[in-house]
Amino acid sequence: MKKFIFVVLASILMMSLILTGCSGDPETVTSTVTTTVTSGGATETATTTATSITTVPKEIFRLKMDKTTAETAVSSQMEAAMTDRVRERTNGGLDIQVYFSSTLVDSKDAIKSLETGLIDMAGYGFGANPGAHYLHLLPWQDFLGWPSGHEAYEIWPQFREKWIAEFQTDLKNVKLLGSRFFANGDMINTTSKPVRVPADLNGMKIIQRGEGFATAVASVGGAALDLQTPDIYNALERGLADGNCWPPAVIRTFRTGELYKYHTIFSPLNMKIGEHSYLMNMDVWESLPSEYQQILLEEVDTMCRSIMDWELESDAELLAEQEANGVEFISPSVEELKLWQDLFIPTKYS
Repeated sequence: MKKFIFVVLASILMMSLILTGCSGDPETVTSTVTTTVTSGGATETATTTATSITTVPKEIFRLKMDKTTAETAVSSQMEAAMTDRVRERTNGGLDIQVYFSSTLVDSKDAIKSLETGLIDMAGYGFGANPGAHYLHLLPWQDFLGWPSGHEAYEIWPQFREKWIAEFQTDLKNVKLLGSRFFANGDMINTTSKPVRVPADLNGMKIIQRGEGFATAVASVGGAALDLQTPDIYNALERGLADGNCWPPAVIRTFRTGELYKYHTIFSPLNMKIGEHSYLMNMDVWESLPSEYQQILLEEVDTMCRSIMDWELESDAELLAEQEANGVEFISPSVEELKLWQDLFIPTKYS
């Protein structure tokens, strides 16, 4: 009789465990995470909590993410680490495979591939596919005065949220997970002659996307070349272009620093603060459990902040290296900066 009762109780306990494992919400464990955040030159330590899922997932979501940068780039390694943390915190339920160097789709096809679901995710810079977006490009107009790095990172989500309905019309079937900003603004980097004022662009071919830039440069006798990122090094090296507009972080990633003789640095008025955004097909986003969505957003945020912190130090190192290698730095005066702003943002209207 005792043996029978023991067997019955054991069976009830086993059934209870099975039912618990199959019930609605996944089991989670919460841990404390300490992060160091740099903002406006000040560094502070913040303690947050992170929730991880401990139950075996009923379904594994295997996603493909396209990236233009090489796998060896530091930012790429941080992006890969982000996907590892997401995989770990979802107990293997959300498995993101990153395809670096645009091996999944051509960079010019990234947005269409996202919209149609050919790819699930992408690391993407707005403006990389001309004509695909308009509203998301507004804050990054040349010489508009958008702040740098960490400040822009805090302002942009508030700015976008205020007009979310309008901004979402700019993204067809695409979810914006987060946008990080380069620590420093674009510089004009040239291989043949220095550029201090707009008139210096006369006769020069500068690589930069965007109708506004092309129109402004043409008005002073120059020309803008619209090239895909992987083609820029060869164009500069072969003399097909006289320069391009990139911040230090991108120069390091694509190793074009060795080709330049001059850097025009715009401060305190930035030329443009570039961003790099992380996008997901909306149907894929909506198919994910809410717990996975939250974990992904948290890890994208952590990754963005980490990359921006690293870029602050890396930019300073790169500029020091360029100076040591004999590259000349040009810093336009306040009066000269006004010439640039008037060229790109005319203040006189008829």
